[in-house]
Formats: sequence, C-alpha cells, structure tokens
Amino acid sequence: MWKIINAIILRKKISEFKSKNAIIIDVRTKEEFQTAANPRSQNIPLDQIQVDIKNFKLSQPIIVCCASGYRSGVAAKIIQRQGFQSVLNGGSWRNVR
Repeated sequence: MWKIINAIILRKKISEFKSKNAIIIDVRTKEEFQTAANPRSQNIPLDQIQVDIKNFKLSQPIIVCCASGYRSGVAAKIIQRQGFQSVLNGGSWRNVR
C-alpha cells in the first residue's frame, strides 16, 4: 500500500512540475538514452550533471529521471546543492512520459 500511495503522489508531483514547464533531464548513459527515452527529455549523463546543469537558471523547475530512480536521486541531490530550488526525482524515465 505504501508504494501505491507514493506512486500516486509522484504522478501528481510530476504533473505539477510539467504544468510549470519543467525541464526533464534523463541522467542515463547516452547509449541507454538512445535505446528508449521520453521525447521531451534532455540527456545529461550523471557523470556530466555537475558541469552541464550550470547552463540552466536556478529558478527553472527540473524533473530528473533515469532507469530505476537511483541515479536520478543522486543527480537531484547534486542539482539541489548547486542552488536549484525546484528539483524532483521522477524515478524511472517511464514515469515522466
């Protein structure tokens, strides 16, 4: 039951962020991204996120995704430490379609 509640809350948060024109960043490898991805997402692999995230405004809402949610969780923490105020770990890229 806990996972179902979390999934519902996550879907609502993703919809909320999308309504604010959030950028969707997929932190999987380029190879993973090329295999299948959300057409609205940008690929910035996790090992490049700390440098490439500086190209965005600190006020820009960001949804981070990956294959399962682990790498996107790591990336979300990195992005928040850089001063971004509105960051959501969307988990799997399939969640943010």
